[in-house]
Amino acid sequence: MSAAAKDKSVRGKVALITGATSGIGRATAEIFARDGAILVVAGRRQAAGDELVRDLAQAGAQAMFVATDIARQDDIDNLVEKAIERFGRIDILVNNAGYGGREHYLTHEYQDETCDKYISTNLLGTLRMCRAVIPHMLAIGGGSIVNTSSLAAHLAVPYDSIYGATKAAIQDLTRTIAVEYGKRGIRCNCVLPGLTRTEMIPEGSGIEEMVKNTVPLGRAATPDEIGECILFLASERASFCTGASLIADGGQAVF
Repeated sequence: MSAAAKDKSVRGKVALITGATSGIGRATAEIFARDGAILVVAGRRQAAGDELVRDLAQAGAQAMFVATDIARQDDIDNLVEKAIERFGRIDILVNNAGYGGREHYLTHEYQDETCDKYISTNLLGTLRMCRAVIPHMLAIGGGSIVNTSSLAAHLAVPYDSIYGATKAAIQDLTRTIAVEYGKRGIRCNCVLPGLTRTEMIPEGSGIEEMVKNTVPLGRAATPDEIGECILFLASERASFCTGASLIADGGQAVF
């Protein structure tokens, strides 16, 4: 096999995935496991994290869970420290944890307390995770970061201005990291999911009916479909991609 045809999977890579206990994060962890990654999965719910690790182990993957709220710097420090203690390196960081879908107001109605929830998790949480992991990637000669943004960073979504603003900031953070660290072996990209079928969007919901009328593919995404995009960007399959934003929205942005 030639060098150009080498294995481009994430086999043997240590991948740290936040927001991994449900939805896109859990699907991503399962997809990475099937591709051969060693997993550090993080989320706020211990019981859900323990269940995920059991499922990953039954599928043959090596995995550990660390209960983490990425809005807390101490939790981030503990997560990264335990990952390094256990596996000695972090090759891939997937910043999937986020806050959204709970409050919807006109822009002038947002209160500071609500804004702080979005900013502390979506923007500062992503920034702090990158800040904590990048030195470890530099120490091993590089790595791959994938940040989860949102279609709301690309399109105006009424009653979600602060959510969209934090997700747009993640796009800019992604591009800046790509420029700052590209020559030192770190790629940084982001995925922008459109509406995705998780526990927040049950079958038969009014939102699903809206999607049928606004998305060319006529449906919401499955978590697996977004997870496959994340795997592509994280792996050497996307070795010449950095600073990129991959929109996975069923065509909604161009409709």
